[in-house]
Amino acid sequence: MSALPTPALLIYFKDYEQYHRTKGNKMTHILGIPGVLFSLLGLLAQVVLWSPAEGSFWTLDLGVILLLAGALFSLKVDWKLGIPFTLFAVINYFLARLLPMPALVVIQILSWVLQLVGHYFYEKKSPAFLTSLEHLFIGPMWIFSFFIGYYKPST
Repeated sequence: MSALPTPALLIYFKDYEQYHRTKGNKMTHILGIPGVLFSLLGLLAQVVLWSPAEGSFWTLDLGVILLLAGALFSLKVDWKLGIPFTLFAVINYFLARLLPMPALVVIQILSWVLQLVGHYFYEKKSPAFLTSLEHLFIGPMWIFSFFIGYYKPST
């Protein structure tokens, strides 16, 4: 992607970076954040609110609600990143639905432990979401934008 991030997204990313300055912490988050996103979508997909038929492919569940909230947030902050990020999240949602709950729980726990190790041993600072819950949406967008070359965190 060649377009620059919006000023709103840059504000969020710069704030988020204040909690992710060390290489070790960034590396733990490169693995941990996608694991949390993936497994959380799968776990929330287990909580079905409505389905046209038992075992239907199309359901309304808490995973879909999280997807919609994340899509709205990411599109509002930066639509150029929001579109591919939402597509990435939807793919993760459908893949995570295929995994059994015990596997999703293990991925969720290991992903959080990995990130907490990054904050405790490398960063020596609390996670960003403890100051603002919006960072729970910003973290995955920050990692995703790095992977697709849309934004490069400062070193």
